[in-house]
Amino acid sequence: MVNFLLLFNDGDKYYYSPDGLAITSGEIAELRGTDDSEVIDNFIHYSKASFTIDISGKSMYDLFQNIVHLIGFDPKKARDGYCPLYILISNELVYIENLNIDIQSVLDLYPVTDTLQTYFIFSSQAGDIWREDGLRYYLHSREAGRHNIPHVHVDYQHEADASLSIETGEILAGNLPRKAHKKAKKRILENQPFLRNCWRKKTDGLSVDLNYSFGYIEMKT
Repeated sequence: MVNFLLLFNDGDKYYYSPDGLAITSGEIAELRGTDDSEVIDNFIHYSKASFTIDISGKSMYDLFQNIVHLIGFDPKKARDGYCPLYILISNELVYIENLNIDIQSVLDLYPVTDTLQTYFIFSSQAGDIWREDGLRYYLHSREAGRHNIPHVHVDYQHEADASLSIETGEILAGNLPRKAHKKAKKRILENQPFLRNCWRKKTDGLSVDLNYSFGYIEMKT
């Protein structure tokens, strides 16, 4: 049996509550293909799940996909945006960085009972930066280690989205209408020091102590 909860980290504690959506609601709304109000109203229906999985020959990525399907996240966006997968082992949170690892090999290293407790943990310190003129500028949490180029995600009216370099304003991935890109590039280049600081604090600077005892984590329900 696998149990799942969606948690938020404010840099000090972990929360299971719609209150934790304060900044990450935009990110989660994108992953669910909806809007912020729907995410908040229906938090309880997608933030937890229980299921069984035949672990024979299965990887942590298979487990990840199961969770994504059950909570209604877009598979491609979940993979690209990277929902951080954790498991609770002996009162410690273990971050599964390599999703290709076999489930059985993890269980061999960290024996568990009949139930495997899993989490997606989003940081309430990361997320939206600005919203203006139909453009939403945001960062994904725990992303810096996977990309060499500091960048900002820009969404245009839920119709197009792209990753733009903080250093040049050029599109690294995705697409935007020409006028939207021009406007976003200007905004980024005019605010480089601020965005560099955001990148350092909201991606590189985010970490979870793997020895953090769950007994000290405040859970708001």
